[in-house]
Amino acid sequence: MVEEHEVSGGKNAKAHFVWKCGNCKRESSAKFDTSRAVKSYVAENGQLQPILEIECRGLEFTGFDPSGIWKCTGAESGTKFDEVDLNEPEWVDYDEKAQLPVGVSEFKSEWSRA
Repeated sequence: MVEEHEVSGGKNAKAHFVWKCGNCKRESSAKFDTSRAVKSYVAENGQLQPILEIECRGLEFTGFDPSGIWKCTGAESGTKFDEVDLNEPEWVDYDEKAQLPVGVSEFKSEWSRA
């Protein structure tokens, strides 16, 4: 579960990221949409796959750094990989159920407006 914070000026409004400008004191916020499941991605389609949707108020994200530990699931086998370390440029493992190598490489990101 992702931590939520109160947003000032709204009735029971909450967001996952709240920031107040030190100069103008204006408050901005962002809230992750956790209702949409992430679709499986396979390299064959060659398209970027959405992994998150964020509602932004008063701010705009310009970059994304995937560094850290992620959780992934095998597209065909459902095998759980709970320690996917994206601090390195490439992660590889072996899916015993599918009897196939799995990995994350050439991670790219882009932002688009909904």
